[in-house]
Amino acid sequence: MLIPKILYAVLLCILVIFWILYRGTLSLQLFILAAAVPFVMLGIVLMQRFLLDAAVRRSSAEVRKGDTFQWILQLRNRSLIPVSNAEVQLEYGSNLEGAAHRMKLGVSLLSLNTQKVKLTFHAGTCGMMEMRLCSVKIYDPLRLFSQTIRFRASDTFLVMPECMELELTEHQFSEAAEEDNPEYSKNKSGDDPSEVFEIHEYRSGDAVSRIHWKLSSKLDELMVKAYSLPIPSNTLLMPDYRMVGNGADGCARLDTMLSAVYAVSNEFRSQSLSHSALWYRNAQNAFAVCQLTEPEDTEEMLRQILQNTPSDYDPEAMLDVIEQEVRAARIILFTPKLDDRLIALLPQLSNHRALTVFYVISGGESEELPAGAEGYDCVPVRILSESLEDDSHPDREGEDEC
Repeated sequence: MLIPKILYAVLLCILVIFWILYRGTLSLQLFILAAAVPFVMLGIVLMQRFLLDAAVRRSSAEVRKGDTFQWILQLRNRSLIPVSNAEVQLEYGSNLEGAAHRMKLGVSLLSLNTQKVKLTFHAGTCGMMEMRLCSVKIYDPLRLFSQTIRFRASDTFLVMPECMELELTEHQFSEAAEEDNPEYSKNKSGDDPSEVFEIHEYRSGDAVSRIHWKLSSKLDELMVKAYSLPIPSNTLLMPDYRMVGNGADGCARLDTMLSAVYAVSNEFRSQSLSHSALWYRNAQNAFAVCQLTEPEDTEEMLRQILQNTPSDYDPEAMLDVIEQEVRAARIILFTPKLDDRLIALLPQLSNHRALTVFYVISGGESEELPAGAEGYDCVPVRILSESLEDDSHPDREGEDEC
């Protein structure tokens, strides 16, 4: 904005010299006209300041991680004079990442017109994305004066985690099975003779005691009974919703951890196994437990978790809640990182033998079991994304509104 002022000052000096050298009505009128221009420009920009409205809205309620979504920035000029130069300051970010990103856009607004700018983003991680309109700086047509208009317009957008693939059938649950009313795995056989998992043709290594003699005599072929694997009918899922690490690494760890929660809950539900979840709610400053029985329950749980900012609570408080208020045949803990603090605390659980820990590891970390974590099952989950990708670009559309 300095160059237009310099050019105007040069023009004014020329007109002063012209008026001094050529005394007359024309030279005086030109000088008065040039001297009045700044006052006119200032009046225009002050008027436009009070006749400019702005809002931010989203294109849909929520999306999945990896999808693209849009925010729509709407600017309305209610004056009869167009705004040829306007600089829009925006901030956006995720509650998982914490730090906000800044964006500056240059737009022009016709008179009595609404300009819509579409901002397209790539959802590189789950969480509550927020877009804030900070300010709009407008200039007069000659760019001699400017006015900054502060706005408090903002909007939030929920990005749900993706459901990753996990081979849960590799982990035995027999130690924590309930003896009174057990449930049985639907995709893995076991050693419980009270329930038949499947009947198949005889294979080398099958026990002779498991041959189904009646069926074999009918089919004239040896058929073998495979017994079922008892698994707990009451499993507690615990998302450890703490920020471990900084920046993109901490955000990616939380994103991967929540994706693992999603996958395990879906697996349990596909087997019609009852399970519940426990997590920390910032608003109530307490832990909450909910039963996950319907397909919508898991997604609603994840929504409630993601609407909170990752906490820095002491993991010992979470374990105290488990010991005092929760009764479960098996506990599955999901943590963004199996750090020394957790390794020291988990063996203190009275039923730590029924504990399975899903912990996130980054590309440079080893999958070897951390020292001190031998008393319970540990399942490493490799991080889904090594870096956050926030690809944004505005697409402009203008619509006339009278």
